Amino acid sequence: MKLVGHLSLKDLKFAEKAIGGMAKEIIQKSIIKSLPRINIKVSLILETALESSDEWRSILSGRLREEFGLENPENAVLFIKNAIVGSLKTYSVNIPGSLGAIRVDILPLEVERQLADSLSYISHGKIGGKIDWLNWLLFSGTSIVVSDATFHLFNKQITASRTGHSLMIQKKPLGYSVNPEFSGDSSLNWFDKVLIPLGQPVLTIMIDEVKRNL
Repeated sequence: MKLVGHLSLKDLKFAEKAIGGMAKEIIQKSIIKSLPRINIKVSLILETALESSDEWRSILSGRLREEFGLENPENAVLFIKNAIVGSLKTYSVNIPGSLGAIRVDILPLEVERQLADSLSYISHGKIGGKIDWLNWLLFSGTSIVVSDATFHLFNKQITASRTGHSLMIQKKPLGYSVNPEFSGDSSLNWFDKVLIPLGQPVLTIMIDEVKRNL
């Protein structure tokens, strides 16, 4: 589970409008009331972060589109965005000694794996096979993922190419790996690079929304 935000309210100064023993009850009600708007706001910054990433732009119209042979990259990135935003969960949690807490979770590991698997396709070209491109991008690092061919980008239109300008060809040195500018693995990949910087903005959203409802 990729945890993006976790807000624990332990400071009574936060509950300026609360009085005495009513502080926890008031905070809890504020948290519950805040959850829908927190979810919406986090969804929006998540979408923006994805669409601003280098990997997103490269899949749409750059090097990664050519390397992976993506004929409909717009559909691919939309599918990815919908799956990640759809995995967003915002909920109240109980923590001993706290007035209340909110947790925002995005992209459980099983969803990330299912997403990666669902976008593979079969190439029926001269050098055919399963193109497991999102798994390659997210988890293979710079390891060789195609051993019997190498990627070649042409400066002219190629009719045999899925994208028009690139092919996997059997020319030495053989072996294709994802461009190191974009490659990731289980410790740090495209999705991690999008989500990690969202920690503080998500925390700010949670605090602002809870205060707004006090």
